[in-house]
Amino acid sequence: MNRKRRLILTCTLCSNFDPNRSICRINSEVRDPISDQYAPTCKRKGDFVRYMNVLPDAYNYFSADEEIPNDFQIDLSKLPKDNDEIPLFVHTNRGIERAIPANESVTLKGHAAFGVELIYTLQGQQQLIYEIGIEKAREEANNAGVELTKIHEY
Repeated sequence: MNRKRRLILTCTLCSNFDPNRSICRINSEVRDPISDQYAPTCKRKGDFVRYMNVLPDAYNYFSADEEIPNDFQIDLSKLPKDNDEIPLFVHTNRGIERAIPANESVTLKGHAAFGVELIYTLQGQQQLIYEIGIEKAREEANNAGVELTKIHEY
């Protein structure tokens, strides 16, 4: 059903959106990430760049005045899977994303409900650095046995 519906653009789907600070990187304005108010205008101006790792959510298929079906689920079918055939996704401030390993030495292990732990993914490490600082993120990475590889300046 989701694939047949028109995609409603939101800032969460745009590469120019900083999900940790909820701002547009182009104009530094605060944005409601799930609002459909800004992204269509940005698309018309050529400023909307689809961030392909985030998976569209219910608000990307159903407008605010539509009822979301009780059986709605985000489509995980096209995601890579781990050795146990569990889709590899990570919950971030942007939404549910395709899990990208933090570096080549990381083998991702998914959980059907919770996804991959943040510290093992590139985007998760970036979020942790923003939320808890680089030293605590490095400590968490060391405790998990993974190298902290995503250092992003804020």
